Amino acid sequence: MQLPALVILSAVTIGVYTFGLAGAIISIPIAGCIKVLIEEYGADLMDDGRINGSDLKTPPKKTDEKKLIAQK
Repeated sequence: MQLPALVILSAVTIGVYTFGLAGAIISIPIAGCIKVLIEEYGADLMDDGRINGSDLKTPPKKTDEKKLIAQK
């Protein structure tokens, strides 16, 4: 399991400010646990149909503002 550098930096920074040295030490394993929970429960939500996976993968359509104004 790999965490992005920004996630690690954020986790350590938050850990240091909230719990000092102990927070810095335990922040990375906690961030990893959160990632696993999101991956597992996110997959369950998609399997149950509560979240449509295709909605998450496709970017929203861009609309032309001039066309919208002209329609009004």
